[in-house]
Amino acid sequence: MKLGYHHHTPVAIDSAGTAKLPAHAAMFVNELARQAGHVTFFAFDAPTTGMEDAPLDSSLVSVVSLGRKPADPVLTFGPRRALVRNLDALLVRGPGPLVPRFLRLREPAVRAALMVGSWRSWRANPANSRVRNVAIAAYHALYDVAEIRALRSALVLTNNPWLSSELERRGCPDVRTVFTSSISVPPIPRDRTMPSEPRLLFTGRIVEEKGVFEIVSALALLRERGVAASLRIVGWSPKGDPAARRLLDLAERHGIGDAVTIDDYEAAGDGLARAYEDADVFVSASRTEWGMPHTIVEAMAHGLPVVTTNFEGGRGLLDDRAIVVPARDVTALADGIERVVKDPSIGARGRAWAGGLTNEASVAAILEHIGGRVGAAR
Repeated sequence: MKLGYHHHTPVAIDSAGTAKLPAHAAMFVNELARQAGHVTFFAFDAPTTGMEDAPLDSSLVSVVSLGRKPADPVLTFGPRRALVRNLDALLVRGPGPLVPRFLRLREPAVRAALMVGSWRSWRANPANSRVRNVAIAAYHALYDVAEIRALRSALVLTNNPWLSSELERRGCPDVRTVFTSSISVPPIPRDRTMPSEPRLLFTGRIVEEKGVFEIVSALALLRERGVAASLRIVGWSPKGDPAARRLLDLAERHGIGDAVTIDDYEAAGDGLARAYEDADVFVSASRTEWGMPHTIVEAMAHGLPVVTTNFEGGRGLLDDRAIVVPARDVTALADGIERVVKDPSIGARGRAWAGGLTNEASVAAILEHIGGRVGAAR
């Protein structure tokens, strides 16, 4: 099958001419190409930011540059029809600025979208100016209309049942749920006895909407109750966002500065796996999330008990596999963490579900759905 793929994450070309992406994205593209036989990857290009740490397999992936990604997505121009004319199928990962424009192309006959979230979950970033936040909100409103129109004529794959039902409700006729993961080999299960000083872990973007401030405040409440827990945050903040510094300031004000550490971004793979293995409880406190964060799946696959909020993408999916609490509720979050500290057995239930959700299995399921459409088109 001649397959095209677009993901809005820019590709970086190093001095040796090697195309690189963040590890979790490169892992998906390379496996997609391995199972399909070849992939034409349509990508913006950009100078390296230090997060593009995994190479694409040049023998299986042909990179087609869409030029530099503009700072303002409103200025992003769509792809040319000639780029996709000889493909059997085109897969576009969303949300992203070019999702509607790729899906509106008349060729190839089979167009599919892998929707791992929605920009409808976006909330104003206090690190931005008010004018910028208003402009982004306006753009997202216009984008949402264009995206739904395009998805109504495409095969739509989502990474959680809640998003599938939402897209069906909005008129998309062919929506299927396919869980995605950035785990390649399922971790070997080990006995997880909760220590007297449990180590909490958060991985991901260090921004306010992820609930990281609630996690620090919940830790302070736990320590007041006599639970000698600590918190490790592994992730990154967007350029100019002061969230990481503000988090450390908050910890100091609570008197728990020595119990909170923030480590730099770790690529998917051995380094991030060690972070999960070294932890005792995984905490995710997103205020809103229309997709299923791969960090939760990764933590569960490692057998970690998970405490999380009732974000949209987890509804009906995590209730019996994690401790689920209301968003923005620090007391409930602390209560949930205290529950798993006393009884970490919920980690086994999460692992039973997430242990088989590998990148290889995800790609195989995606290609099965697309291949069925290609066969029907022929």
